[in-house]
Amino acid sequence: MTEKTLSYFGLCRRAGKMALGHDAVMQAVRGKKAKICLLTNDASVRHERELKAADGTVPILSMPITSQELSFAIGKKVCVIAILDEGFAKAVLQQFEEEAT
Repeated sequence: MTEKTLSYFGLCRRAGKMALGHDAVMQAVRGKKAKICLLTNDASVRHERELKAADGTVPILSMPITSQELSFAIGKKVCVIAILDEGFAKAVLQQFEEEAT
């Protein structure tokens, strides 16, 4: 994962357009506010299962970073985040696609 993608996470958090942690993400998903959910590679299987059960329409992606690396980018130790802004979500998805190629 590039520094550019991690900087998007930091910007998104400072803009208040990110839900952090299991409970906040579940609330955002159930409230139809989450545009995309992201899990670290050390997140439990339970997190992904519960997110899929809460709402099947929100994209759920697994990131190739640990919760420690994510916490460095956003300033809080969590293993699941949700992006609440359409613009930030599109930018992150675009970065994922670019990194995959």
